Amino acid sequence: MKKLIAFALVILVVICVWDIKAREDAADRRAEEVQSELVALYGEDYLEDMHKPPQTEIVVVEQTVYVSRIGKKIHKYSNCSGMTNYMTMKRSDAVEAGYSFCKKCYPPYYVQNNP
Repeated sequence: MKKLIAFALVILVVICVWDIKAREDAADRRAEEVQSELVALYGEDYLEDMHKPPQTEIVVVEQTVYVSRIGKKIHKYSNCSGMTNYMTMKRSDAVEAGYSFCKKCYPPYYVQNNP
């Protein structure tokens, strides 16, 4: 009886392995079909381009800040501390002009980590 059970288990394992192999082969054939369809639609260069990393362009937009016409602080918000007489400029221009950061708009940890 033990030999019969062992034989049945061996047969079951063989069938499972055969089924897995058949599924892998079917998946490989389908992948080749899809690849052929893509080449037919987009040309041979499509396969080469598919493996290249996407080319992205990084655009840096400079922050506009508010500076008081009578003070020397750089503000993120136009209404900070009741400011009414202000002008706008680029952040880098304000720093070059000698303005310093408002501690309400730009906490010290922000200024240290975002020069």
